[in-house]
Amino acid sequence: MSNDNIHFEPNLISQYQKEYLTLINYYTQLTRNSVFVKYFNINLSSTYDDKLFSTYDRYNASDIKFDIYEYTPIYHIQAISNRSTYSEDKAGDVLEGVSSITVNTISRPRINDLIYFYSPIHSQEIFRVINFSTVSNMLHSDPPVNWYELDIEYAPIEDINNLTIFNHYIYDLSIEEYLTLEDYRTKLDNFNLISNILFSAKTFYNKNLDIYLTDDRYIPIDLNVMIFNLKTSSDLKSKYKKTLEQYPTPYGYTKYIDSVIAPYSTTLLEFNNKFLVYDLEEKLIIEYEFEDMKTPINDLENLILYGYQLMSF
Repeated sequence: MSNDNIHFEPNLISQYQKEYLTLINYYTQLTRNSVFVKYFNINLSSTYDDKLFSTYDRYNASDIKFDIYEYTPIYHIQAISNRSTYSEDKAGDVLEGVSSITVNTISRPRINDLIYFYSPIHSQEIFRVINFSTVSNMLHSDPPVNWYELDIEYAPIEDINNLTIFNHYIYDLSIEEYLTLEDYRTKLDNFNLISNILFSAKTFYNKNLDIYLTDDRYIPIDLNVMIFNLKTSSDLKSKYKKTLEQYPTPYGYTKYIDSVIAPYSTTLLEFNNKFLVYDLEEKLIIEYEFEDMKTPINDLENLILYGYQLMSF
C-alpha cells in the first residue's frame, strides 16, 4: 500500500483512531485519579409513570432500576459551578450546581442517570444527567468508540443507598473493562493470595542461579514454572502487573529442568501427593511425597505448597 492511498482506507484509519484514543484514555485515567465517579445507569428494564411530573418522584415512586458502574473514569470535567436561580415551586432563590463531564466507558447513558463523585470531592452531592451529546462518526465507526459529553446538575435526592440496583460493576483499569462485583472480589482475593505467596517465596530466590530453591540444592519445579508463567503470560501479567513487578522471574530454571517443562502438567490428584523436585547435586528429578499439605514441615514443602496454590491461576 502506498503512502498516498493510506488515508483512503477507512478500516485502517478507524483502527488507528481506536488505538490512539485507547492510549490517551489509559494514561488520562491513570494519572488523573481525582476524576472517577460512581455512575448509576438506568437499566433498560426500568419503567416510568408518564403521569409523574416531578423528577423526585421518578427516583422514589416509579419502578426505576440502576446498574452501578463503580470507579467510572472521566476523561474531562468542567468546574462544578453553583449559580443562583429563582424557583416558583420553592422558597425564592436557590442554588443550582451544574457541570459537564466526558465519559468513554459507558456505552449507553440516559437522561436522569445519577453520578456521585469520589474523593477528593467531599461534598457528597448527587448529580443527574440532563443532556448528552456524542460525536456521531466516532460512535458509528468500526470499531466504535463510546464518547459522550454529559451535562449534569444537582439531583433532587439526598440518598443513593435506597435506590433499586439491578447490576453492579467495577471498572478495572488494568484491563480497561468493567467486571461484575463478584468477579472483582474474586480478583482481589487472588491478588492478595498471589502477593502473599510471592512475598514469602522471595526469600528463597537465588540471584546467582536465577531460580527459587531451598538448601542451595532443591528446586521445586511447580513453584518456578508457575512464577515464570505468571511473570511472562500476557493475560496474567496484565491482571497482576503491579503485584508482579517487584518479584524476580526465575529464568534460571530452563538451564536445569527445561527438558521436563514441556510435558509437565499435573494436579494434586494425578500425582497422589507427589511433586517433582530437581536435585542440583545429584542432577536428577525426584518425586517428593507430601505427607500432609495442611502442615508443611520444612522449607521445601512450603515452596512446593506455594507452587501448588499458584496452579489455580
